[in-house]
Amino acid sequence: MLLEHNVRPDSNDMLGYTPLMAAADCGDYEMARVLLEKRADPGLKENKEHNTALTCVARSGSESTVRMLLDQNDPRVNPDAATLDNDTLITLAAKMAMKEL
Repeated sequence: MLLEHNVRPDSNDMLGYTPLMAAADCGDYEMARVLLEKRADPGLKENKEHNTALTCVARSGSESTVRMLLDQNDPRVNPDAATLDNDTLITLAAKMAMKEL
């Protein structure tokens, strides 16, 4: 509903956390898809730990949402982007036992 009233899909809180990161954290495939359709930027990093939507979703364990982000062929999606703890998509996928990735 908010997106229908021109709320920016990249609105963020004081830590830089975006709605796409929140959807990713929950592994909410459908919400992430809608936000991407509304041109949410999947490459933004939050300020505290430098997570992106991709690192958030890797922590959630939702392989289908990880795949959707990667399949966007969006140059802003960087699977090598590292958090402050030096976690990347591949290290997080290994920690979460995402065997298909």
